Amino acid sequence: MRDPDALLRTVKLFLVGLSLISIGVVAGLLVSTSLPGGQPASTITEAAPSDVAPDLSGELHIPRELLAPHTEDDFTVLTSPFVAVARKVVPAVVSVESRRRVTHPRVMGPRGDLFRRMFPRRDGEDEDEDEDEERGQLEIPSSGSGFIIDPTGYIFTNDHVVTGSQELTVHLADGRVFDAWVVGTDPGTDVAVLKIDLSPASPPLPTVALGDSDEIQVGDWAIAIGNPLGELEGTLTAGIISAKGRKDLRIAGGGPVYQDFIQTDASINFGNSGGPLVNTRGEVIGINSAINPTGQGLGFTIPINMARVVGIELIRSGTIRRGFLGIYPREVTEDIRHAWDMPSLAGILVDNVARDTPASRSGLRAGDVIVEFNGERVAEVSEFRALVANARIGVEVPISLMRNGKTRDLDVVLDQRPNTPEPPQRRPRSLDAIWFGATLENISDKLAADYELDRKEGVVVTEVKLGSAAGFAGLREGDVILEINRKSVESKREVERALTEARREGKPAVVLVEREGGETTTFVTVQLEG
Repeated sequence: MRDPDALLRTVKLFLVGLSLISIGVVAGLLVSTSLPGGQPASTITEAAPSDVAPDLSGELHIPRELLAPHTEDDFTVLTSPFVAVARKVVPAVVSVESRRRVTHPRVMGPRGDLFRRMFPRRDGEDEDEDEDEERGQLEIPSSGSGFIIDPTGYIFTNDHVVTGSQELTVHLADGRVFDAWVVGTDPGTDVAVLKIDLSPASPPLPTVALGDSDEIQVGDWAIAIGNPLGELEGTLTAGIISAKGRKDLRIAGGGPVYQDFIQTDASINFGNSGGPLVNTRGEVIGINSAINPTGQGLGFTIPINMARVVGIELIRSGTIRRGFLGIYPREVTEDIRHAWDMPSLAGILVDNVARDTPASRSGLRAGDVIVEFNGERVAEVSEFRALVANARIGVEVPISLMRNGKTRDLDVVLDQRPNTPEPPQRRPRSLDAIWFGATLENISDKLAADYELDRKEGVVVTEVKLGSAAGFAGLREGDVILEINRKSVESKREVERALTEARREGKPAVVLVEREGGETTTFVTVQLEG
């Protein structure tokens, strides 16, 4: 029989152990219920992956202390800064639709008019009543962009968007449509101002704020807004300012004379012309003007400071008055500096002096090197042109120049610049340059055979460059030139002399040509601009 005392001690130890186990279980439950979600700690830290999706149908409670390190401001930095720009500027950006009528040749092929096949009728045109087409007239629609600068209805856009248009329509971002009229245009800077007229009951127009383009820096954000392809209204693209002060750009179709472009890689496409380039404050810093269609990230914008001056003058008087000197300027090259023993490349070389101009009357000569104009030192042709253009008309302007190694001072009284494009920076040396665009040759036995000519003397056109003055006039390869402005010409030298004389006098060249081996003759008028 077992010892009663030993049995009692065993029972006591069992009860003590049971009590300790109970206390541990209770403590564990108390600790587990204090964890987030009320789940056991092992469930949070050691749970194995499960294929069963969690039930999120109930309300999710996240203790605020977990969100304490974050504030509302911490989350707003994730919002694009361009959202506010779009809300501020897009309502004031408009689509400009222009329509112009052109005369087209009636070229009939086996399937009808070739020109009409290239430009088919739009929906709604009545073929039976198309009287304009019977006269060789065709309506060419085109589109661009613009932006409202004043609540009374003034709009900035590009000259090339509206030039030659017979009708203009402006489409606002809110859906309203207005007929517009041209207040004034300036081909020299490619700036134009339009106006739309509001009725007293019309809602007010949204406008943009004009910034300061002199303050921008390379690397600043830049946002382009417009209507690319003529149908994607209110498109916003972003990039940076890639460069400033771009000058002497060769732009397809002819660029403005007075260039000081802002370059940006913000995407600009056809139809964006005339739209604004803005900064991150939504202020306009430029007017989108040109692109390089063969490259990427190459957009060019007219600085708003330049556009503002031009626009104010157009609104005030409808035109731009610029000073006119009458020379063909060139920059001094290293070869010229070396040959003439000049101390530096500074200055503008007078390549030619046009007759009966302020330059000729003041005594300027070909070969002079202008070092100062109106008190400003000059080194680049673009800067010199701007100084002449902005100088006062009808008052004496001082010029300092170098002639045969000696300094001379002259005074010149500028005329108002005629409404013709600026001469090119470097005067072309041959007629196949851009200002004429055709290659001429004296007729030889080989050329007579090649072009089936019945004559052995004279001048034949052997090439016409696409888009040139000669090409636009309708001059053709194989034409034999007989007269220019009623003067007979029999050699390439005489043709060049006659064309150059007409160009210097600012006259077109009316050229009598013989075609089809002498079977027909016709007059061709060549506009010798520049």
